[in-house]
Amino acid sequence: MDQRKRAKHKAISPEQFGRLTAIPEAHGPDVLATVLLPGEHGLRLGEMNALRWCDVDFGDDEDDDQRAVIVRRSQGPHGPVEEAKAGEERTVWLSKRLRRTLLTVRKGRVVAGPEDRVLVWHYDGLIWKRQTLCRLAGVDTDFQGLRATANSLLLDWRIDKDDVFAAIGHKDDRVNKEHYRNRGKRGYRAPEPLADNELPTDLFERLCRAPAVQKSHHKSHHSAPSAGKARVTARYRKPGGVPNGTRTRSLERVIIRNRMTFRTLAVSECAPLSFVVKKPQKSPRSDQAL
Repeated sequence: MDQRKRAKHKAISPEQFGRLTAIPEAHGPDVLATVLLPGEHGLRLGEMNALRWCDVDFGDDEDDDQRAVIVRRSQGPHGPVEEAKAGEERTVWLSKRLRRTLLTVRKGRVVAGPEDRVLVWHYDGLIWKRQTLCRLAGVDTDFQGLRATANSLLLDWRIDKDDVFAAIGHKDDRVNKEHYRNRGKRGYRAPEPLADNELPTDLFERLCRAPAVQKSHHKSHHSAPSAGKARVTARYRKPGGVPNGTRTRSLERVIIRNRMTFRTLAVSECAPLSFVVKKPQKSPRSDQAL
């Protein structure tokens, strides 16, 4: 199935997008930026991969309405950096939330020159990170679906369609009607008012919120461990005919979880740590200790 046709069915609701953005807020600004760039600003995966710091105009301050993300180039998983799709650069409104996020990212980088990458993950790493976040949030979508979400919600909020098409990168309404606009509601809806110094992409932070979760008074044994203490769990695959407890077990995935952090390490990331499964050793006898 064509990616754009698949995106028509994977545009998510404001509540789902709020739940998806709530997950990476506790995991650092780099992770949050991977959701906000396609979900709020409609960037394609290749455009995210090729984004440089010189493409981000932070403006004078948060209330500057000239803040923007300038999409100039694109880069595939293994190819060189090329011009953006259709060979034209476009300007997308920079939301206040993404502005704060990227400023925090740049402040934490050792090197953040104009031609340095904005995101630390490359093409395949961005796909893997998105899959992990969607699984944690319980949302079924992909980068093309997040791009369709940005397009659909901005139109539902009655933002001028010509401005939306220019920001998303559509030349006319034909592609939008055929592939993207699937969340339009029947009946009249008044345009969503913008506050002072607010841009259309700022509506996502204000209107896309995850529903509040009612806390239970019963303490569960599955509750997260206290801060500072990490619980490490591992899932192993046992090759056929190999007895338990041997060193030939392969570590498939390690989940390091505490109150502030939840991240899944792939096998390639775990390899340098040299995890080894060992048999439990018997305690030494008292006469050996002497």
